[in-house]
Amino acid sequence: LSERGSATTALTEISDRGLALLDLDAEGGPIWVDQDLRSHAIDEALRRLEETARTKGRAIGVAGTTPLAINRIQNWIAGLAERGIRMVPVSALLRTDGVK
Repeated sequence: LSERGSATTALTEISDRGLALLDLDAEGGPIWVDQDLRSHAIDEALRRLEETARTKGRAIGVAGTTPLAINRIQNWIAGLAERGIRMVPVSALLRTDGVK
Protein backbone atom coordinates (compact mmCIF):
# COMPACT_ATOMS: atom_id res chain seq x y z
CA LEU A 1 0.00 0.00 0.00
CA SER A 2 1.09 3.54 -0.62
CA GLU A 3 1.45 5.96 2.30
CA ARG A 4 -1.74 7.66 1.18
CA GLY A 5 -3.67 4.42 1.48
CA SER A 6 -2.08 3.12 4.66
CA ALA A 7 -3.97 2.23 7.82
CA THR A 8 -2.00 4.88 9.71
CA THR A 9 -3.22 7.57 7.36
CA ALA A 10 -6.81 6.39 7.67
CA LEU A 11 -6.64 6.21 11.47
CA THR A 12 -5.08 9.67 11.65
CA GLU A 13 -7.88 11.06 9.50
CA ILE A 14 -10.50 9.39 11.66
CA SER A 15 -8.91 10.81 14.83
CA ASP A 16 -8.51 14.28 13.30
CA ARG A 17 -12.25 14.32 12.63
CA GLY A 18 -13.03 13.46 16.25
CA LEU A 19 -14.23 9.96 15.38
CA ALA A 20 -13.26 6.56 16.70
CA LEU A 21 -13.35 2.98 15.49
CA LEU A 22 -14.95 0.38 17.70
CA ASP A 23 -13.91 -3.21 17.03
CA LEU A 24 -17.16 -5.06 17.57
CA ASP A 25 -15.45 -8.44 17.36
CA ALA A 26 -12.54 -7.72 19.72
CA GLU A 27 -11.95 -9.91 22.76
CA GLY A 28 -13.24 -7.97 25.75
CA GLY A 29 -15.01 -5.59 23.37
CA PRO A 30 -18.64 -4.53 23.39
CA ILE A 31 -21.33 -6.88 24.62
CA TRP A 32 -23.91 -7.74 22.00
CA VAL A 33 -27.19 -7.30 23.85
CA ASP A 34 -29.50 -8.78 21.26
CA GLN A 35 -27.40 -11.37 19.47
CA ASP A 36 -30.01 -13.89 20.67
CA LEU A 37 -33.49 -12.41 20.32
CA ARG A 38 -35.12 -14.25 23.22
CA SER A 39 -36.17 -12.19 26.25
CA HIS A 40 -34.15 -14.20 28.73
CA ALA A 41 -31.04 -14.04 26.51
CA ILE A 42 -31.31 -10.25 26.20
CA ASP A 43 -31.78 -9.96 29.96
CA GLU A 44 -28.70 -12.15 30.52
CA ALA A 45 -26.64 -10.00 28.15
CA LEU A 46 -27.75 -6.89 30.05
CA ARG A 47 -26.77 -8.60 33.32
CA ARG A 48 -23.31 -9.31 31.85
CA LEU A 49 -23.07 -5.70 30.67
CA GLU A 50 -23.87 -4.44 34.15
CA GLU A 51 -21.42 -6.88 35.76
CA THR A 52 -18.68 -5.78 33.35
CA ALA A 53 -19.37 -2.14 34.24
CA ARG A 54 -19.05 -2.99 37.93
CA THR A 55 -15.81 -4.95 37.60
CA LYS A 56 -14.05 -2.85 34.96
CA GLY A 57 -15.60 0.54 35.69
CA ARG A 58 -17.11 0.76 32.22
CA ALA A 59 -18.78 -1.35 29.57
CA ILE A 60 -20.13 -0.89 26.07
CA GLY A 61 -23.28 -2.61 24.87
CA VAL A 62 -24.43 -2.90 21.27
CA ALA A 63 -28.00 -3.61 20.23
CA GLY A 64 -30.24 -3.38 17.22
CA THR A 65 -33.61 -1.75 17.07
CA THR A 66 -35.95 -4.70 17.39
CA PRO A 67 -39.02 -3.93 19.49
CA LEU A 68 -38.15 -6.73 21.93
CA ALA A 69 -34.58 -5.48 22.47
CA ILE A 70 -35.77 -1.90 22.92
CA ASN A 71 -38.38 -3.02 25.47
CA ARG A 72 -35.91 -5.13 27.48
CA ILE A 73 -33.32 -2.32 27.43
CA GLN A 74 -35.89 0.27 28.55
CA ASN A 75 -36.87 -1.95 31.48
CA TRP A 76 -33.21 -2.44 32.41
CA ILE A 77 -32.40 1.29 32.15
CA ALA A 78 -35.28 2.16 34.50
CA GLY A 79 -33.46 0.56 37.44
CA LEU A 80 -29.86 1.49 36.69
CA ALA A 81 -29.59 4.51 39.00
CA GLU A 82 -30.86 2.62 42.03
CA ARG A 83 -28.26 -0.08 41.31
CA GLY A 84 -25.49 2.54 41.14
CA ILE A 85 -24.92 2.38 37.38
CA ARG A 86 -24.87 5.45 35.14
CA MET A 87 -25.48 5.25 31.40
CA VAL A 88 -23.34 7.58 29.29
CA PRO A 89 -22.72 8.00 25.56
CA VAL A 90 -19.94 5.79 24.23
CA SER A 91 -18.03 8.96 23.34
CA ALA A 92 -17.64 9.66 27.07
CA LEU A 93 -15.86 6.31 27.46
CA LEU A 94 -13.48 7.09 24.61
CA ARG A 95 -12.25 10.42 25.97
CA THR A 96 -8.55 10.59 26.64
CA ASP A 97 -8.38 14.06 28.20
CA GLY A 98 -9.39 12.91 31.67
CA VAL A 99 -12.79 14.62 31.54
CA LYS A 100 -15.73 12.45 32.59
